[in-house]
Amino acid sequence: MSNGLEQRKLAAIMFTDMVGYSALSQRNEALALELLEEHRGLLRQIVPRHGGREVKTMGDGFLFEFPSALSAVQGAVEIQQSLHDRNQAGPPERQIRVRIGIHVGDVVQREGDIHGDGVNIAARLEPLAAPGGICVSEDVARPVRNKLSLPLAVLRHTELKHIDLPVTVFRVVMPWEQGAAHAPAPPRRASAPSAWLAVGTLLLAVLVVAFWQPWRKSGTPTVPATDAAPAPPSAAAPLPAPEHAAPEKSVAVLAFANLSDDKQNEYFSDGISEELLNVLAKIPGLKVSARTSAFFFKGKQVPISEIAKQLGVAYVVEGSVRKAGDRLRITAQLINAADGFHLWS
Repeated sequence: MSNGLEQRKLAAIMFTDMVGYSALSQRNEALALELLEEHRGLLRQIVPRHGGREVKTMGDGFLFEFPSALSAVQGAVEIQQSLHDRNQAGPPERQIRVRIGIHVGDVVQREGDIHGDGVNIAARLEPLAAPGGICVSEDVARPVRNKLSLPLAVLRHTELKHIDLPVTVFRVVMPWEQGAAHAPAPPRRASAPSAWLAVGTLLLAVLVVAFWQPWRKSGTPTVPATDAAPAPPSAAAPLPAPEHAAPEKSVAVLAFANLSDDKQNEYFSDGISEELLNVLAKIPGLKVSARTSAFFFKGKQVPISEIAKQLGVAYVVEGSVRKAGDRLRITAQLINAADGFHLWS
């Protein structure tokens, strides 16, 4: 709209975000910019074919609006299918993976931009999607369920940050995900990256249990005890409330530091951080800071208390990844932002 006029309407909103772009920019800026331009070109070819309009770009992210839920989902599916086919034919270091979130809601259009809860919910859905995946709200899933050739699976029923009402989240099951479920690959000797992934997955599982079990039982986190050393007498006591105004059950996952001699391993350390963030975001009642916000502090010497204050969280997870030959060491610490002390490691 022009001349400051506003128009309220119902629209399908899509948010997209490139996975690992910030880390790649620090590692190889020229390659990151090249892949970003290719990514932009692909989106700008596909979206108009489905009636979509590019509202704005935000670095490596895009905001689009579509006339219907079905057109938005069909456009998202074509985007992910095109990127999947492209990635299959190219080397790993040149892969482009995106997350997509879609919601249908009431928006206000003003001078070409759009605002409102419809936009906010779509923005909260995007980080919940897996790399190469699509997450949609129930308002999108309902009208497209019987019209889409791909199945939908319930991801979870959750409260989104700054959104008053709980939202049921669905994921679109892509063709290669269906094939993986019904046609397992033949056994083969595990490669080094596969071993890394297994170790990282184990780390995520341990951390989720450490977060989830105490909060589920008592509503207040406690320090998990280990077999290696007796827990101190205060280990079972509730954690002290942080001094700054942040929800008690809130956490940020900082980018894990790559301590390996080979800086190419940084993609793995970033991947561990992102996957941990996604797993923690699935815990009901736990507020998790967005990846782009938490990764802003990567490589910066900022006190934990200041980071937590800026992100509005009570606790922080940080860690490191170090590889030497075939050996891998991953460390992670849960830190109370109020005093900066480690609660668990």
